[in-house]
Amino acid sequence: MSTPGQSRLSVRQALRDRCLTVASGSDGASLARYLDPARGGLVVSSTSGISGARALHAALPGLILAADPKERDEQAATPEAPIGLPPGDMFGNTTLDEVISGQFASGADIGVIPGRYVHAEDSDSLRALIEMANALDRDDVILRVPCAYPWARPESAPQLVALLKRSRHPAALSLGDRADPLDQKGVPAGLRMVVDSLPGLIIWKTDLAGLDAFARGALAAAIGILPSLRHACPPGGPGRAIDKTDKTPRVFLPRLLRYVRGSYLHDEWFVSVDPWTCDCIICDGRAVDRFTGSRDDLLEASIHNAIAITELHRGLAAEPTEYRMDLWREKLRDAEIEHISLSQYIEREVPFHKVLRFWLDHN
Repeated sequence: MSTPGQSRLSVRQALRDRCLTVASGSDGASLARYLDPARGGLVVSSTSGISGARALHAALPGLILAADPKERDEQAATPEAPIGLPPGDMFGNTTLDEVISGQFASGADIGVIPGRYVHAEDSDSLRALIEMANALDRDDVILRVPCAYPWARPESAPQLVALLKRSRHPAALSLGDRADPLDQKGVPAGLRMVVDSLPGLIIWKTDLAGLDAFARGALAAAIGILPSLRHACPPGGPGRAIDKTDKTPRVFLPRLLRYVRGSYLHDEWFVSVDPWTCDCIICDGRAVDRFTGSRDDLLEASIHNAIAITELHRGLAAEPTEYRMDLWREKLRDAEIEHISLSQYIEREVPFHKVLRFWLDHN
């Protein structure tokens, strides 16, 4: 978090106003050079941690690197074991401090306390997670808190806030579901209640909810390049896919502020009209409906998404804190108009997404 000769920054200073990009270990190195070293960062979500950190630091000084440690099988938090620690060996159990030190040794700039998934209404496990993390006397770590989406409903949000306020470390909140947790009733409103009550909060492994939170004063956000990296997943299996045979990526369209499946762009929206194009450095004027399920196309779509989110965040971060919400509302209004224009262009209705509608109408 600092260069030789500089004093080390606390994690709050290092992360303030940043939007990190969450990627798999295989995609991270390819994505990193498209991120903003001054205002961005890379979170590698992997069971094996960060690889190639030394080269990334040399090429992109200032870019924050972090690991999002994954257990091979996601575990639920319990009061006895709220944090995912590796099994011990003949010399004893691995401590939390050793886990964090290992992250720094592999090239991380901040440490991530790997909280396990907290089920709905399991306040005992959430309390135990915070208490165990609080015992770690460091100022260079954040506490990952993956929890079931009902925690962020309006009726539960006050309890979530009260518990997270006990954390000595910045909380990195990830809402969990097998699909998009923001689609669940009450969650957009409840999440805003949490953000407004916890200005030091980080929205972790999320989608545009991270930018909405950032505009409202959150410390930072971490946005995933893939659907599986945009929410926490409950133990017991992967997330839910509408069509598991469709391997095309979800492409972020900044004009609409939404992700759209590549096959839907090609086969539905732009099947009989000229497709939209994109002028980002990776697309270079090509059509947004070109992405197939090939490995090259999946990576290109991920880079396109990261570039687009980076640009949105850069615009918000350039504004004084008190004006960021005004700019975000302007972006939402523009997106609503673009939905109308697109509907007219392709001669079929493209509804304004209900979460975008909520964000625009409730301030």
